[in-house]
Amino acid sequence: MATDTKIFVNGSLKAESEIHSKPIPGNGLLVIGQDQDRIGGGFRAHQSFFGIIENIFIWNRALTDEEMHEMHEHKCKCPNDYVISANQTVSVTKGNVIATYTQDCVAP
Repeated sequence: MATDTKIFVNGSLKAESEIHSKPIPGNGLLVIGQDQDRIGGGFRAHQSFFGIIENIFIWNRALTDEEMHEMHEHKCKCPNDYVISANQTVSVTKGNVIATYTQDCVAP
């Protein structure tokens, strides 16, 4: 299955590619900000992301360039048909992580 993939940073398109992949089965684990050397583990401190990650949403479709621009220009105004949203109720942190949550970023 071929999928068009786009990477946006701060509202600007930075990369675009076609990826050939298979559907991902459910009931898995999504790890953000850390390389894992085996399923669910093998984490090494020097391979972890250092910085701030905000407003994580995952859709089961490609957003249009206009939707991406709108989300960047009007913080947190995003299409509400997302399938995953990182929020306080689904977040798990391990290690030296500080998680903060605000209410100013709620999808419509």
